[in-house]
Amino acid sequence: MTDTYFAGRFGSDEPDLAADWIAVQYGKVDFDRRFQRYTENIVGDERFLLSTVQMSGQYNATVDPELVVIASTSVGFRWEVGDESGDHAEPVLFQPGKPYLAKVADSEIHAAGLRMADLTRTARLLYGDDRLEPTFEGARPTDAKRARLWQATLEMARSEAERGLLANPIVRSSTYRLLAVSALESFRLAGEPAERRASAAQQEHLHRRARQYFDEHAAQPITVDDAAVALRASVPELVSAFAWHENCTPDAYLRQVRLQLAHEELASAPLADEAAGDVAARWGFTDVTGFLRARRRRFGWRRRGPGPS
Repeated sequence: MTDTYFAGRFGSDEPDLAADWIAVQYGKVDFDRRFQRYTENIVGDERFLLSTVQMSGQYNATVDPELVVIASTSVGFRWEVGDESGDHAEPVLFQPGKPYLAKVADSEIHAAGLRMADLTRTARLLYGDDRLEPTFEGARPTDAKRARLWQATLEMARSEAERGLLANPIVRSSTYRLLAVSALESFRLAGEPAERRASAAQQEHLHRRARQYFDEHAAQPITVDDAAVALRASVPELVSAFAWHENCTPDAYLRQVRLQLAHEELASAPLADEAAGDVAARWGFTDVTGFLRARRRRFGWRRRGPGPS
């Protein structure tokens, strides 16, 4: 996979410059002339982006999005999409083909943008339907529980971005998939995804091949979606195979493989705690304390020297 990671900042009090920037990132926008200033911190790759936007002034903006954008906003932001309208009280989803009107009064926005081609791939693998063309029935989450699910996922991704962890391609791949799956599960899709089932023999064969794939590719920024594509299976089929044979999920198995490899790297050349944290991050473990705890549980390892064990 080509690494197209980017991180940057933009700011302007010129509406035309701000409109050009937004058009490149999200889609065409038209401001009215009460615009004051637009600033944005942005990070991502070819599949997704995360942004924090400060919009100053009181104005309306009509946006024709090229991405699926899910935004959480502060007081001072209202939106309209077709017959729907709302405000900052809950996350809102904007999608290609459905222009929206944003009414802004000095508002802050935290958003994730997902490329439709990648979201389509994830949806087809997630639901086992290679003809699925995902479109969303509305701009609001399915219910309050799903709204909280999305918000928690976004906050986790933002925390990783603020700590610079998304520069790691393994972390970035996992973060993209969490965002994409959370979006698909939190906002209602039009139509019902088809289900596919595998026989016991097929599950055993798929489980064996999936384990081999994860074992051989764990050092690469792969996710369960990549395994499904490589094995010509769906994500539900992989989940079912691992539930039957491992009593765990494919994601959990991949994480255990990476934990094993990180442990072996540390065991072969004992390092100071700070360097051990670097090894953990390289294998996709962004929570160093959690990594040390998992390593201790699995391998009985304890830190040497002063400090908590």
